[in-house]
Amino acid sequence: MVSSDSASAVSTAASTEEHSGETSSGDSGHRGHRSLSQEAFEDRLRQRRKGRPTQHSAAVAAVPDASQVRSGLEVGLLNELLEQLGLSQEAFARMMGVSVRTLQRRRAESGGQLTPAESDRLWRLLHVWDHALGALGSADAARAWLTEAKAVLGGESPAERLDTEPGLREVEDMLTVLDETGVA
Repeated sequence: MVSSDSASAVSTAASTEEHSGETSSGDSGHRGHRSLSQEAFEDRLRQRRKGRPTQHSAAVAAVPDASQVRSGLEVGLLNELLEQLGLSQEAFARMMGVSVRTLQRRRAESGGQLTPAESDRLWRLLHVWDHALGALGSADAARAWLTEAKAVLGGESPAERLDTEPGLREVEDMLTVLDETGVA
């Protein structure tokens, strides 16, 4: 049986832990690491899902949701992102996982929609672009960061890594570090 003093102490410790963001569980292997409270986590998630209001185009101000991706994104998003990134069609086609000819054909379909698979790849690129804009503060800085070779990526640019899922995750991890610490 737990005494009321013990229960009160546990409640106070849990409350302090929740407000400070600190965890003290030795079982998790995260002893001393800072973690977000559930409320703070949900707030950040809501902000991400809404998209950050930016001075940039409406096409990337709010990243599309899963239902839009499944239905097929509009070709206009592809065209706008390609323009904003300032990449060659060859580099963009490689990141999209399509041939240059397929990319050219899609771009010519001004009112068309991408397939769900193409939409998924475009969503990933939109997500990275949105993250880069938020972390770096401007389109020029984001574009430069994405296209400059990085030693940590074996001399490749982040844009060159976006053609695979592991590469995409590396770039997202780098942007998260940059966004939260200012150091990449």
